[in-house]
Amino acid sequence: MHLWIFALLGLIGSDEQLKVIYFVRHAEKITEVEDPDLSILGLERVKQLNRLMLDVPFDGVISSEFLRTRRTAEPIAAQHDLDVEVIPASKPEQLISRVKGTGSFLLVVGHSNTIPDLIQRLGCPCDEISETEYDHVFVVVLSGSQCLSHSLKMHIR
Repeated sequence: MHLWIFALLGLIGSDEQLKVIYFVRHAEKITEVEDPDLSILGLERVKQLNRLMLDVPFDGVISSEFLRTRRTAEPIAAQHDLDVEVIPASKPEQLISRVKGTGSFLLVVGHSNTIPDLIQRLGCPCDEISETEYDHVFVVVLSGSQCLSHSLKMHIR
C-alpha cells in the first residue's frame, strides 16, 4: 500500500470501514473515432499503471463500456485475478452505488469528463481534467461520511 495512505488512515481513525478507490482516466487513444483503441503511448501507460498498482489489494475493477477504458483496466484486473465490471459512463449513480457497496480497494477507469464528477459525488473536491491529461491517478479514501483525496502524477519513462 502506498505510504501516504497510512497517514490518511491516521486522520480518519480506525473504527470506520475504509474504502480506497483509485480513479484513473483511460490511457491515450489512437484517433478521434467513435470507440478508439489505445495508442502505443497508451499501451506503455497501461504497463506503468500495472506496475504502480501491483501491490494494491484490489477487490474490484470497474470500467465504462468503451474500448479504451476496458483496455486500460483489463491488465490490472488480470494481475489481480479479477474481471472488469462494466458500468456505462452515462450511469454515474450506478457507479457511485457500486463504489459505496462491496469492496475495500477499487479501481475505477473513466474519462476526463466523468472522473471529477464521480469524485465530487463521493464528497471530495476534484478539479477538471483537460482533454490532453492522462497522467493523474486520483486516490479517494472514504470512511463513513469523510472523504479524503490525493492526486498522483505518473510520467511515462
